[in-house]
Amino acid sequence: EYMLVFGGNPVEANFPMLGLARGIADMRDPSRTGGPGQLVIVDPRFSNSAAKADRWVPIRPGGDAALALGMGRVVLEGARYNAAFLRNANKAAATAGGETTYTDATWLVVTEPGHASEGKFITASEAGVGTSANPVVIRDSDGTNAEVDPGSTTAAVVGRLELAEVTVNGIRCRTALGVYRQSAYEKSLHEWAALSGVDEATITQLATDFTSHGRKASAWSYRGAVQHTNGTYTQFAIMALNWMIGNVDYAGGLTIGGGGWSEASATGGVDTAAVTGAPARVGPRIDRAKGSDYTPSKSYFEGYPSPRPWFTFASHGNFQELIPSIEDAYPYPVKALITYWNAWPYSVPGGKATWERTVSDEVKLPLFVAISPVMGEVAAWADYVLPDTTYLEKWSFPGGNAAYLTKATPIQQPVVGAYDGVAIGGTGTWAFDPSATNEYAPFLPDTKMHGDILIGLAKAISTSFPGVGANAFGAGLPLDRAWDFYKHQFNNVTLNAGTSITGGAITVQDVIGRGGAFALPGTAYDTAAPTRLAAKWGGVLHFYLQTLALGINSITGQRFKGVANYTPVSHANGVPVADTAYPLHLVTYKSVLHGQARTTVNPWLMAMSPENFVDISASDARSLGVETGDP
Repeated sequence: EYMLVFGGNPVEANFPMLGLARGIADMRDPSRTGGPGQLVIVDPRFSNSAAKADRWVPIRPGGDAALALGMGRVVLEGARYNAAFLRNANKAAATAGGETTYTDATWLVVTEPGHASEGKFITASEAGVGTSANPVVIRDSDGTNAEVDPGSTTAAVVGRLELAEVTVNGIRCRTALGVYRQSAYEKSLHEWAALSGVDEATITQLATDFTSHGRKASAWSYRGAVQHTNGTYTQFAIMALNWMIGNVDYAGGLTIGGGGWSEASATGGVDTAAVTGAPARVGPRIDRAKGSDYTPSKSYFEGYPSPRPWFTFASHGNFQELIPSIEDAYPYPVKALITYWNAWPYSVPGGKATWERTVSDEVKLPLFVAISPVMGEVAAWADYVLPDTTYLEKWSFPGGNAAYLTKATPIQQPVVGAYDGVAIGGTGTWAFDPSATNEYAPFLPDTKMHGDILIGLAKAISTSFPGVGANAFGAGLPLDRAWDFYKHQFNNVTLNAGTSITGGAITVQDVIGRGGAFALPGTAYDTAAPTRLAAKWGGVLHFYLQTLALGINSITGQRFKGVANYTPVSHANGVPVADTAYPLHLVTYKSVLHGQARTTVNPWLMAMSPENFVDISASDARSLGVETGDP
């Protein structure tokens, strides 16, 4: 009934744009049962989504957390949260209360300055209520301290929503909700308004509206809100609004999406993510992401600040750090770089000069191999270019999207080229045969499918290279060509999907013929509880993240914060970005006309939008004497 979108453009450019746009059009339909839902867009720019919304909330770039925390303050002051939901301290309590999820709102966090456990959840042994490392709550029924086994399905614990500081076994503590309240109350509503650029009346109205629809409201965000240096804390602040109304897994609330059937492994199938005999990785990734840890116990620890930042919590890697790290030989020098689907000099701001300095230095980068179908900005600098095929000549499992509520595993498959010398889609009754050898010949000569390139490289390095050859997946299960890999993935999907799609056994040929495996329509909601989604998160929702709170910024040497908070957009050393001589902010947005750099080959789209422009409001332009077309 109510959707609050921070920094997203679902009508024009979110993933998947068509599905989201349809859904929003349906939600906004005046003839909808119960009347049209309300859409609010928070964005500095008046986007296509804002044009279709009930309300557009212009915000200062990077100020989204200030708005979310201001809203949180209004919710807390008016006790407009779902108290019964927030009191459930574990799985058993949630189930007893008819819920699928629970929060850490009542778990106690050590706030005693200088205490060895400061910033951690106090444990049962520290609180004197047990011997385990489980968290502790103040029991709602009698005010006593109680141990909580979060995942227990039998020992229900209902905690007290205590917001003030308490003392437990001589140790000062606050509940996770109390720690969040500290952040929300750190500034007055007037101050939150000044930081966000959104007036107090609007903040109050948004908080009131958001909490006036029970579970049928959601606050979500995309790149506009999170791709700032304070993006993690901002997302935390936005998600806390959802936790306070308990909307996860509910129809009209927040969803994890329908998910899909895994292609990586299955009972009775082959694990394609494992390589027998593979060497263990030693040391951190060169981009210092995905759990790479910078601590005094490591041999490469050099104190604070580190020569370049570390990104322990960057779970997707850190693309823009790779080339500068090779240039600086940090945390180690590189001997070879093999790239696939990369465009650093084009896509990383300020990246061209760094790229050219680095790849032209054969001491810093002795060997550079580019896997690419074109001689672009990257491949032009390579020692070797291995010509890849186009997207029309690839097998791939591109993944699903949380916007779809039914289960799906879509696939991408070659539509040109030939298998075992027979052209795809040729005359007669051509059909792909999964049981054949399926040696693939691309449409364009002198190219290879990405998978075949990697297999070829592995074999060229060594005849005993792990993971390829006659018994790569076990006795009699080879990996000599791309299809040897993908056929196991397809088989895993069929095994995992079982009979849930057709009522009978699904085959690899079925999945290929349909372009994937898809659940039947009408399976989005729980048949036993129609107000719930069929695909459920079903776990804990955090107001406080202990892991983050114990992490250390490698530049400043200071701990991160484990709770939603407003931190100004800052440089790596923590100094806020304050270019007072420049009164305007340059922000990016995504247009539906282009798909990043990949549609520059489309002449019809290029005719409509041949290059990027800086858009400026007419009033600012007049005051600065700027006209359309000026550099």
